[in-house]
Amino acid sequence: MNVNRFKKKVLYLTVLLLVVIQGLSAQSGEYLYGYVLDASNGEAIVFANIHLKDRQTGVISNFDGGFRIPSNYKELGDILVFSSMGYEKEELSITEFIKDTNVVVKLRPSTLQLTEVDVIAPKRLKKELSPKEIVSKAISLITSNYPIEPYSQIGYYRDYQMDHDEIINLNEAIIEVVDQGFNAVDSTTSKVLIYDYIENIDFRRDTFALKPYDYDLKEGGKVIDRAFLDGYGGNEFVILSVHNAIRNHEMSSYSFVYKLDTDLLNEHSFKRTNDTFLNDDYVYTIEFTKKKYNYLAVGKLYINKSNFSINRLKYALYHTKGKNSLNVSDKNGVRKTLIFDVVTEYRKNGDKMFLNFISLNNNFKVLVPPKINVEFIDFNFTAERLEKKKIEFNHDNFVLNFNKDINGLIINNLWKKGILFKGQSIKIDRAVVIGNQLVLYPNLSNAKFKKFFEEFDVEKEQFMSDLVEFNLSELRDDDGNEVGMWTTKYYNQYREYFVQENNSKPRYIDNSLLMDKKRPIFDNQPNSKPNNFDNYWMNTPLRSTVDQ
Repeated sequence: MNVNRFKKKVLYLTVLLLVVIQGLSAQSGEYLYGYVLDASNGEAIVFANIHLKDRQTGVISNFDGGFRIPSNYKELGDILVFSSMGYEKEELSITEFIKDTNVVVKLRPSTLQLTEVDVIAPKRLKKELSPKEIVSKAISLITSNYPIEPYSQIGYYRDYQMDHDEIINLNEAIIEVVDQGFNAVDSTTSKVLIYDYIENIDFRRDTFALKPYDYDLKEGGKVIDRAFLDGYGGNEFVILSVHNAIRNHEMSSYSFVYKLDTDLLNEHSFKRTNDTFLNDDYVYTIEFTKKKYNYLAVGKLYINKSNFSINRLKYALYHTKGKNSLNVSDKNGVRKTLIFDVVTEYRKNGDKMFLNFISLNNNFKVLVPPKINVEFIDFNFTAERLEKKKIEFNHDNFVLNFNKDINGLIINNLWKKGILFKGQSIKIDRAVVIGNQLVLYPNLSNAKFKKFFEEFDVEKEQFMSDLVEFNLSELRDDDGNEVGMWTTKYYNQYREYFVQENNSKPRYIDNSLLMDKKRPIFDNQPNSKPNNFDNYWMNTPLRSTVDQ
């Protein structure tokens, strides 16, 4: 099918003013708030582009379609332009925004129709390129369509984790990147300057999820299941940058894309689907897949039909052994376990393509230590009992010392399981809880006690807890936490960078002000605010939970 033009339907734009019930900060007067939704189904449009007309400044919508812009732009009477892949572009006066309200903008999906010429096209027309040929041509033209001269970009960066549907550990920054151009190696030549950064304490902090990747599960390590991610010194911005396969097209980026002209092109199967458009540009839509071992890769490329520049690259990698936690198809129509996905989008600025945003998400797991655990054991036994002629209650006991107060400990079934000393069973006569201690009184006949005591005395120089085995599987605290039970907790890690301004002539930056790429981005890094710092802002999510 050769599509010559789109018949655009009348754009449908609905503006609803909703009183903000929650999510606005104490400084709500400093920002104007809104959401971008799909007019056909009311769903949030993620990564919608919202920029100020005739300016290079803009913002990208969040996972819930939300965005915010500084209120001072309203005083200037600016126009906001809304656009997203596959939707009609629209302009909206910023005067439509009202303090302490959300403006909900509904964009209608684009409609693609064939013209009469498309139907009766003569056979002499040039043969269409195959999907693989389209991708190949786009890759070959990267250095023509993207800047090879130095340039800079200023944008909003954030990293955070998702604990089920809750955003935790949100870190935010305004960052300038000075790129030496697509002919230079990004990781070694690009310079990064942090204007400002914060650890957003309005969102819950989780120390286990904040741990660096160490892959030492015996010590409660943090790992990506069935994959490996280099920690890059804990610098999440560097991790995000190396996953830009378009910028690093001649480098090895991520599995199984690696180098675009070899691994992506030759190791994947391509399929052309319905064309779409971005703003007024016609765009090819190319889907591609790869299956290798127990992995499934699913991707999509949006390529400009006029100059073959890549507007967007989406890529997701799954493990095929097992389904996702919800056992439902995700946005890619896959039910398997997601390992990571990355979305990279470039927009035209002048005659070149510049980064608009990049988002990287991966699953990871942390082995969490027991919430209640035995720290050490005392053994209190004397020889006095050997002189007794009949069995009666005495002071011989085991004392288990826990890491917390255990007054709520459920011990009903403890003595049913008993204790093993060098493989011999010892029953429990009584159990008493005192603060953080559990005192166990063994039930022993004189003969068994004599044998036990003799062996105990012989072994007393050894660490007795190695000789005595306590079956504590039935012990739980009042919150249901099992004694000594390590648990595995799963999270999603996000790193995202949204460009707010492009500069074709980057300024000079003193090296002493640059970010150290070998250290975490929020670990005492230098930061320096320019005089026009107020032109940029952090597009903090309006709420900490995601509606499902």
